[in-house]
Amino acid sequence: MTADGTGVVSTGVSGYPSSWIREIGPGVDLERASLSGANLVGVDLSGANLSGAGLTAATLTGADLSGANFTYAHLVFAGLLGANLDGANLTGAGLDSATLVGASLVEANLTGADLVGTFANEETVWPDDFDPEAAGVKFGSGSSGNSLINFGNDYYQGTDQGPCLGFRTGSDGAIVEVFDCYRMD
Repeated sequence: MTADGTGVVSTGVSGYPSSWIREIGPGVDLERASLSGANLVGVDLSGANLSGAGLTAATLTGADLSGANFTYAHLVFAGLLGANLDGANLTGAGLDSATLVGASLVEANLTGADLVGTFANEETVWPDDFDPEAAGVKFGSGSSGNSLINFGNDYYQGTDQGPCLGFRTGSDGAIVEVFDCYRMD
């Protein structure tokens, strides 16, 4: 699924008839929508209702998600590089193994959110009084504007489609699979 410059999604949103054209834009109601794997790079979903939505492995790089409601949404392995999540409600959201490199979460509600194995860097901005390390977030070095990102001794370079979007970790926390990335030795 892709979003064009007008913000209209024109191909299959799973769970809806393929003949439907879904408006993707500020304030849209996508409660419980299945958008897993969706390419939503740079879209404006500010103030949108995405509660209970399935966004597993969705690409939301550079998206404006400010003030959006993600209560109990599934954002596992989602690529949120440089996304604006200021004031978003992420209560109970599953963000495990998502990529929040360079994202802004000022005044976001992260109550009960699962952030174990989520990737972030020094550019990621967290709500005041939130301890991302205690929540299980993994930190790497690198810039969201620079596609070379370092997590421990592993280096990843983005594809020509943009920066790395996600990593899959094993039970020991080691990166065992990378998607939309290739390993730099």
